[in-house]
Amino acid sequence: MSSEDLRAYQGKNRDLTVERVEAAKAEIKKKIADRGFYPENGGRVSINEVSRVAGIGKSTLKNPTHKTTRTKLQQWLHALRKTAPAAAADPNIIDKDHPKSIAEQIEIIAHNYNKFKIIYDGLLERCTWLEDRNIELEASKADLLHKLSIAESRALNLEGTVAPAERANLIPFPRPKGPSL
Repeated sequence: MSSEDLRAYQGKNRDLTVERVEAAKAEIKKKIADRGFYPENGGRVSINEVSRVAGIGKSTLKNPTHKTTRTKLQQWLHALRKTAPAAAADPNIIDKDHPKSIAEQIEIIAHNYNKFKIIYDGLLERCTWLEDRNIELEASKADLLHKLSIAESRALNLEGTVAPAERANLIPFPRPKGPSL
């Protein structure tokens, strides 16, 4: 490869890098215009972020071949920082699928809050019903245990009246497991 071919190759690569940086700047500006802030990288726009969006290596713009491109990019970033907000409210909440305007976000939050409130109120009602039902079942259990103890007492009293030959045919009455009242 001759030196002339090498210069042409480097010039072509330099032009391609400049095009990618310009496209990345346009993409970043569009995202800021759509959202009111830059929704990626915690809202920070830097040379490294522009390089990432452009698909070029971090060290590419440090190369002396791109000194002019780097200087222009630094000027663009300086101007951008004066006009654009620095960060998104919460990068974990806001992503590319969320609405673009604050009013739309507030509307969705209000809608989700109302859905949550309906579900929460339903769960509170269900919890109250379950607590009431538990009280009823505990009372029923106590009543049944009382009746069981009476039946056992009667069975013991009857044991003395049953002939020994008939006692062998009796099936023992099992006590329920669990705490007694």
